[in-house]
Amino acid sequence: MVILYPEEIAVLKLVDLEGLSQEDAAGVLGVSRKTAWRDLHEARYKVADALANGKMLKVSCCPHTDGGVQPNGCGMQTRDE
Repeated sequence: MVILYPEEIAVLKLVDLEGLSQEDAAGVLGVSRKTAWRDLHEARYKVADALANGKMLKVSCCPHTDGGVQPNGCGMQTRDE
């Protein structure tokens, strides 16, 4: 199983679906270009791995939980540099 985190999906959508540059996507998301690049790279790798190897994709609500849903979030910051 491949787990995609919200920040990975957000940057993937902005760059690959909406056509923003990585720098513009980073600005929209409020992260550095380096962080946006890392999240985009991870997301693309995970999607390719799932498609090429027949793995299930799971979207996580929060990168700080084991998949459980917490209505108000976990209270932790998303990962950054």
